[in-house]
Amino acid sequence: MLKLKFRFLSLLFLLFGWSNVVLAQSNEPVEIVNTDSLLFEKRGEESIRRLVGNVQLRQDSTVLYCDSAWHYTDRNMVEAFSNVRILIPNQATISGNRLVYQSDTKIARVIGNAKMTDGKMILTAPEFIYHRNLAYGMYLQNGKIVDEENVLTSERGYYYSNSKRAEFSRNVIVTNPEYVLNADSISYDTRKRIVYFSVPTTMKTIRNEKMYAESGEYHSQTAELFLQKKGQIQDSSFVMKGDTLYYNDSLDYGWGRGHVQVFS
Repeated sequence: MLKLKFRFLSLLFLLFGWSNVVLAQSNEPVEIVNTDSLLFEKRGEESIRRLVGNVQLRQDSTVLYCDSAWHYTDRNMVEAFSNVRILIPNQATISGNRLVYQSDTKIARVIGNAKMTDGKMILTAPEFIYHRNLAYGMYLQNGKIVDEENVLTSERGYYYSNSKRAEFSRNVIVTNPEYVLNADSISYDTRKRIVYFSVPTTMKTIRNEKMYAESGEYHSQTAELFLQKKGQIQDSSFVMKGDTLYYNDSLDYGWGRGHVQVFS
């Protein structure tokens, strides 16, 4: 059925001076790989292509899937609807309800149930903006990253595909089965599962141990905590303060260095 439609469309294009249905051969930046239906419209001076059913578009190595789409050729923009999915090799797979894609700048804005994954973590947000040229994305309200060990939530977040690093800000909460960490901003290495912070940060374990510092890092895979700048570790029996504090939760072992104070 699809082949018959394209043969019919090709005949129309020849009658009206068109050469081919493939947009790339008309010097357009986006190519139609598949669609069940293709219509052409004019809105004033603007040319629009409407694609409906099993839509698949391609720009260089990136492929877009959706149920329907509008291609605004004069503006180099694609608006896609329903079951939207973008495959960006070596960077990410992004999905959502609706997409606005600017093909000249390669900026994708996913609106509604936005989801991004690189195979090891999943990022979700109401809206997500991804810059293909710079290989990074961001959300500006209520996003979440989930991996094998941690769940990270914040009001704002940035994810860098090449370095696999995320930056979170505003009401940041990191949780896993062993602890809860609260801060106004953190940096997270999704490959090594390391949380970095340089603002006042608190942490509480399931055994009611409490930690505080204004700079430090937590290694999720090894349960190691490094605290600097007003570092403090507290449990039911003691409080330890120092310039640099180390604590290994899995071994229940720690040490301090520089102006160390211990209170029982």
